[in-house]
Amino acid sequence: MEAQNAGRDRVVPLHIVREHHQLLPDADQLHREGFTAVHPISELLATSGALRLGTRR
Repeated sequence: MEAQNAGRDRVVPLHIVREHHQLLPDADQLHREGFTAVHPISELLATSGALRLGTRR
């Protein structure tokens, strides 16, 4: 069963993706909740040698 599931393409319906995206907090909400530094991951990846796409520790 696992092999069958591993080979299957996953497609999430668009309405589910949109619903979950709306649940993500934005920078202003994170600041209101007490986070002092909020950075988009794209900025961190562009400026940090420690973070690279596709690498695992």
